[in-house]
Amino acid sequence: MCRWAMSSFVFCLMTSLREWFDERRTLREWGSLELVAPKPLLGTLRGVSDLRLRGMRGRDHEDMLRLRVANQEWLTPWEATMPPNTGQSLPTVSQFCRQSDQQVGRGLLAPFSIWVDGELAGEVNAYAVSWQSLCSGMLGYWLRAEDAGRGIMPASIALATDYLLGESGLHRLEVNIMPHNDASLRVMEKLGWRCEGRRADYMYIQGKWQDHLSFATTVEELPAGGWTEFLSRP
Repeated sequence: MCRWAMSSFVFCLMTSLREWFDERRTLREWGSLELVAPKPLLGTLRGVSDLRLRGMRGRDHEDMLRLRVANQEWLTPWEATMPPNTGQSLPTVSQFCRQSDQQVGRGLLAPFSIWVDGELAGEVNAYAVSWQSLCSGMLGYWLRAEDAGRGIMPASIALATDYLLGESGLHRLEVNIMPHNDASLRVMEKLGWRCEGRRADYMYIQGKWQDHLSFATTVEELPAGGWTEFLSRP
């Protein structure tokens, strides 16, 4: 092997190792992240004494998948499915966990688990994150059936959004909701996010392409004190 080729090989190897260690460090830091709802925000919820979000990694994804299965009937009408004839298939549990950790390590995914009074209750998930000139991400969320209507989801989104548009450095977040998903639309109404219009045939859900309404917020639109303080106001 010539000197130039050896130098190139060593450079590529060192770059790959540095990226790998950076991903591991990012994943470790994300897994230790915890966002706790302040008392004024808790005061707006019904029958909740403690609400917190935790960064997910590793087996946390498996626990979340089990909770999704337990709430399958509640979630199925809103779950994205694979279009026919695409040649794509859903990953196995182990593949999903590994892929999720890889995306977290690369800054492309920010999954939060929602904990209500010490129990796992749902998820807020920033996905399709893009950096450089966009600094933007999509936000998805869901909650187990028994916790619906208690104000938990708007509060959880507020906590996640304040962190993502603050400490993490994102500039914009977007949410897309089917027009007949009244519960999710009420969440956006409570938060006051800007509606950007209707997206025709946006996502494949329950056997057909479904229209969605698009909502968004940016750093410039953060209320004084953030969304958490905004929801805490009487």
